[in-house]
Amino acid sequence: MKKLLKVLLIIFLVIVVLVIGLVIFLTIASGKQNAPKEYWNAIATEGTIEKEYNKLGSYEFESKVYDAPKVDSHDNNFVVYMPKEEGTYPLVVMVNGSGTPWDKYKAVFEHFASWGYVVVGCNYEISWDGKHASETLDFALNTKEIADKVDTSKVAVCGHSQGGEGAFNAALEYDNSDMYKAIFH
Repeated sequence: MKKLLKVLLIIFLVIVVLVIGLVIFLTIASGKQNAPKEYWNAIATEGTIEKEYNKLGSYEFESKVYDAPKVDSHDNNFVVYMPKEEGTYPLVVMVNGSGTPWDKYKAVFEHFASWGYVVVGCNYEISWDGKHASETLDFALNTKEIADKVDTSKVAVCGHSQGGEGAFNAALEYDNSDMYKAIFH
C-alpha cells in the first residue's frame, strides 16, 4: 500500500511540474507584453502625484539595440532608451525577471525615457545574481553615445520580479556597485 501511494504521489508531482512548465512556456512563447503598450492610459488613480507622473513625460526619446555577449550559446542584446535632446540625464539600469527580457516591457522603458531618463536593459535569462545588471551598467558607461548622455551622479537600478533580487545584488556585490545612488523594485 505504501509503495502504491508513493508511486501515485510521484506521478502527481510529475504532472504538476509538467503543467507549470507548460504554462511558463506558453506565456513566454505567446510574446505577450508584461507591461502592455500605453499602460499609463489604462491606470485610474485619485492620487495627485500618481496622476501627474502616470502619463508620459514631455521628452521625445529614441531607442537602440546593441549586441551583447552570448551566454550558453544564446544570442543576447542590450537596449537603451534615451531622450533625443542633448544633455545629461539620470540612468536607470532595468533588471529583468525570469523569462522576461526587456522587450516584454518596452512600455516601461518608454515611460522612463519620456520623463528624461536614460534606460538600459538586457535580455539575459538569469538576473537574480546581479551579474548581468553589472555588465549592463558597464556597457552603458563604456559606450560613448550612451555615456555622453549619462549623469553619473544619478544612477539607479530597478528590478522586476527575479530582477528585484538582481537589482539588490547589483547594488551590493560588484566592483561598480558604488555607482548606484538609488534602487527600486
